[in-house]
Amino acid sequence: MVITRFTAQELKFAEVNEYSEIAYYAADAGVERGMYCARKTNPASQCTIDKDSSNCDSCGNADADANPLSNGAFYTVVITPSGGTRPDWAGGETCDAGNYCIDSKGEYTGATPNVVRIKSREY
Repeated sequence: MVITRFTAQELKFAEVNEYSEIAYYAADAGVERGMYCARKTNPASQCTIDKDSSNCDSCGNADADANPLSNGAFYTVVITPSGGTRPDWAGGETCDAGNYCIDSKGEYTGATPNVVRIKSREY
């Protein structure tokens, strides 16, 4: 009986790790989407892409910008120009990059949200 309980706990832990990995890759997909939008438009004000919509309208219409993931995971991306304030869930500090900061939060049912943050510098 003790061996069975231990194995069940291990399986639950493995499942949570798998869900966390899915959330991480959702955040990574959001970074890619944010980099595409930022390169395409070089936004002058902060914009957000989430599971329902986008106010980064220069990246296309809201339906096209909404989260395209088909595995149940989703991301929230915030593109902040240099000097702007990053979202609270990404630390809330001032973006000190040369161009912009991209913060992406990936989420999946059963997992702790994962955050990926990048800064774009001028070279």
